[in-house]
Amino acid sequence: HQQQQQQPQAPQQPQQAPQPQPQQQKPDGSADSLHATFPPVEPKQALLDCAATQDPPSASAVVTAENRFDRLPNELLDLIFRMLDYPDVLVCSCTCWRFYQVCFSFHHNFEALDLQPHWLKVGVRLLRTIRPHCRDLKRLSLAWADEMMISSLCFRTFISMCVESIAVLRLSSCMFVDDAALQWIAKCVNLVELDLQRCAEVTADGFSVLKNLKCLEKLNLFNTRVSCNALEKIVRSNKNVQHINLGHCSSIGPAWDQTLQAIGRNCPKLVSMDLWRARQCSNAGLMEVITRCPLLTDIDIGWNRTVDFGPLIAALLKYCPNLRKLFATAIRSITGLSLRELHKFQRLEQLDVLGSPSLAPDDVWFLLKARPTLKFLDLSFCQLINEAVVVSMREQFPNVAIKKSFSV
Repeated sequence: HQQQQQQPQAPQQPQQAPQPQPQQQKPDGSADSLHATFPPVEPKQALLDCAATQDPPSASAVVTAENRFDRLPNELLDLIFRMLDYPDVLVCSCTCWRFYQVCFSFHHNFEALDLQPHWLKVGVRLLRTIRPHCRDLKRLSLAWADEMMISSLCFRTFISMCVESIAVLRLSSCMFVDDAALQWIAKCVNLVELDLQRCAEVTADGFSVLKNLKCLEKLNLFNTRVSCNALEKIVRSNKNVQHINLGHCSSIGPAWDQTLQAIGRNCPKLVSMDLWRARQCSNAGLMEVITRCPLLTDIDIGWNRTVDFGPLIAALLKYCPNLRKLFATAIRSITGLSLRELHKFQRLEQLDVLGSPSLAPDDVWFLLKARPTLKFLDLSFCQLINEAVVVSMREQFPNVAIKKSFSV
């Protein structure tokens, strides 16, 4: 015992830092860590996961004291969320109870929803999630939405929430819009703008129900199967129509003049009219519109086979002197003399005379010099105007965008 006391003590070894323990592996081989258990989720996928349930986050999912967001007032969080697009707002609402309250207390009733940029992800679950917050919705765009993601019944259920408030509805290329969906659209009594271009599932007479609308100012029926009978009913009920697009409405057929007569007699406030590829409308029908709509500034009569351009320009100069845009694509009756007459339109800005075979360079030079307000001129496929002339025109008139395409 004494020997043990006298024996010098061995120097203590410095304590080594504990070695990090390797992550325990789960039976499936994944590491048991927070990152492995909850891998990063892309915002778009998170949107789908969020929209899959209608239940808000639980109250226990609150922002902890370590998170500095809890120091911000709700008003400031609202300003931050307003800078996000709609899918990201929905993702934020799934984060915690407070974020959910801020998103849907300040945004509890959406006034405008533009879902066109997210058309690929817009589906039944998303519409079901936001539907309770669309009672005051005034502007809605579901353009290009996939018919495999949204059904006609889903749309009807959604639009029923805002039939009294909606004013702007854009449904371009939506195949879920059919006659039954149009029945609900016709109940939107305050609708001012309606875009149904390329909605091919609506029948020719299915558009007649739109006569129940009374406040339309802008109507886009481009490339639809609307009939002359349906259009007559619509314009009789909507005297304030200012913009109408009937381009490529082939179902009207030989009744184009009758249709234009109804528009001219019922829409005195008309400002713009698109008749692209209205192949069977004649000067008689166009005169009904021109002589009765003095506010007309934009007109497209491109690819029309029966229009006589000279008398039409004379009527426009007399009754519609404020013309700004004239699209006369592939009108064979355009002559140099009628082109020179266009310089009398004091506000002319855009002119399209693509495919005019008889236009000479001197006629175009005259128009460019006499009409300084011109900003766009399309001379594509004008056989008598070569590339060198166009280059010279561009150099002398840099403020005019002169377009010229050449046939091979």
